[in-house]
Amino acid sequence: MGTDSATSLAWALVGIGSGILSNAVIWRIRPHDQPDDISEDLDRALFVREPAACEKCGARLGHWQATGLPALLGRKLRCPHCGRLVVVPRLLVELGCGMVWFLSIWFLGPTLYAATVAIFSTLLLGIAITDFRSFIIPHEFTWFGIVVGLLLGLFRGSIELLGAVIGLLVGPAIFFVVGWLVAKYKSIPVGDALGFGDYWLIAMIGVFIGWKMVPVAIMLSAVIGLVITLPVVIRATLLGRENPKVPFGVFLALGGAATLLVGNRLVSWYGHWALGR
Repeated sequence: MGTDSATSLAWALVGIGSGILSNAVIWRIRPHDQPDDISEDLDRALFVREPAACEKCGARLGHWQATGLPALLGRKLRCPHCGRLVVVPRLLVELGCGMVWFLSIWFLGPTLYAATVAIFSTLLLGIAITDFRSFIIPHEFTWFGIVVGLLLGLFRGSIELLGAVIGLLVGPAIFFVVGWLVAKYKSIPVGDALGFGDYWLIAMIGVFIGWKMVPVAIMLSAVIGLVITLPVVIRATLLGRENPKVPFGVFLALGGAATLLVGNRLVSWYGHWALGR
């Protein structure tokens, strides 16, 4: 479903703005090679308070250099210490968010569902990038997403709101059972089986997609994770190297996005396939 150019452009600009806000969180968290590299203070922090830093030399960047377009307009493109062009990945995030919002209204029209897809996708993009870089899922994304998801459910009606509230609880409950089983099998604390950020993330996903689709999102996340990591693990094993650690939040974000977009079609297809047999 198409829409007029002015409205689509306005949505794209809103998307770029959401990308600027996402960048203000993403690039204020230092990258970590392993989960064990995260300090206890950072792990316990509720919100990000670190200044933006250069990914190459670690030097502190200017106030607006956590973002792309504002840094470009202010001509703060490079790290003042090593000269690295730090603005490029920030601009890509903002342009990506703008494209997400543009495509949402272009195909779905100026509807509440289009806004839901755009907001949810923006949050998941920020979460996936941050978790991939730093093994951290910021509460700025998940807590904000939970509040916005509940408000969107309220606008859609009492039934949708009830589904969002139940979805908020179902995902963490499933993860707790899975984490408990993994902890028992590996003889580790339950908190070490799954990060607390994953619990908040699946709660946010449940708010947006509803409790009935939470198992689908978890299943798709596992399948996506297997498809992506299996070749990497095989290669590392053949070369005698340690298997790389990939944060599950990345796959959970991809699974949540896939569920919102095509989850109902997959369930319908599977139902017809199963009954057909």
